[in-house]
Amino acid sequence: MTGEIYAADVGWNTWEEINHIVRGGNYGWPCFEGNGPQPLYQPQSTSCPSSSSVIAPIVTYNHTTGDLNGGGTCITGGDFYTGSLYPAQYKYNYFYADYSGEWIHRLVLDSAGNPVSTAVFARDVFSPTCIEQGPDGMLYYVSLSSGEIRRVKYNGPVAVTAANPLYGYSPLAVTFSSAGSTNAGGGSLTYAWDFGDGSTSTLANPSHTYTSPTVQTYSARLTVKNTAQQSSSATVQVTVGSLPPNPVISVPTGGTGYMPGQTVAYQGSATDPDEGPLAASRLTWTVLLHHNTHVHRFVGNTGSQGSFVVEDHGPVGTFSYEILLTATDSTGLSSTTSLSLPVLEDTVPPTAPSTLSGSPVGFNQVDLTWPSASDNAAIVKYWI
Repeated sequence: MTGEIYAADVGWNTWEEINHIVRGGNYGWPCFEGNGPQPLYQPQSTSCPSSSSVIAPIVTYNHTTGDLNGGGTCITGGDFYTGSLYPAQYKYNYFYADYSGEWIHRLVLDSAGNPVSTAVFARDVFSPTCIEQGPDGMLYYVSLSSGEIRRVKYNGPVAVTAANPLYGYSPLAVTFSSAGSTNAGGGSLTYAWDFGDGSTSTLANPSHTYTSPTVQTYSARLTVKNTAQQSSSATVQVTVGSLPPNPVISVPTGGTGYMPGQTVAYQGSATDPDEGPLAASRLTWTVLLHHNTHVHRFVGNTGSQGSFVVEDHGPVGTFSYEILLTATDSTGLSSTTSLSLPVLEDTVPPTAPSTLSGSPVGFNQVDLTWPSASDNAAIVKYWI
């Protein structure tokens, strides 16, 4: 979802776990299992880290009961669902499985990537060992014992919502749309809208006017139902009494090229139509590295400024950085602006060392020494 790593860690005697991996993080294995020490290993080792230096897992479950009373002793890592063929509640969930428990569960995360809950997705799944989203927008899993690759096809209705506008001052007239809602089994759908202020509608694409003397955010919910009484819901939020802020990136200038090793400093601010200039704490930065057709999340921070060093990502492909600034006001409305910076090929060689001297230290060994060279970007290594 963001290019960050989520790893499923098979346990020892008691616990399975999922870890959110960060660079240089210590996850404790084999000194720790689940959220506590591993009693069969720690007494045999004098090199175990302290519990305060170990990053705790984001999900654990016991071999006996499982995280949802499903049991299992061999967790299998999976994939984030980013498609639109399943109901909205599955989007951006992390799907994982257990080989011996023969189930697939999903981890629900908030917008910041923090775990919220776990839920059953499928039971009686024969020996799952891998879960991935396919190019068609459906989930696939490998059944090791049967030697099959199986597809999870959703055959019920899917609700899709949209609203225009999403914000504005009272009274606010909003047009809602159910376009894109489908019923995989065919047949007609019924529509039930709850606008969040006590008003409802059974039209497919209704209009509604919100009135409020104060700033309010309403969650409008659409529930679609087919003739088999299968249903699906989706929501869209409408804020009345406020407009989103306007973020501006002042440094650097979009389109400026940088070479590996150079430092990119960025700076920005935001003004809100209702609140005026926003504090630096309401500004969030995200830096993405675009490599051909895929994206790496590179760095992020909160505040009015920051910097990063352009990395040498290899000689193959086309590279660029995208800097995104998101401003959020006190009502929760946010907007984002961005700019792109191409990564240039380094065509200027470093200076050659002025002197090179060698001293014999054995029959077949010579130590070489030389003064430092300088470069307009960065010296990755010396070739001798």
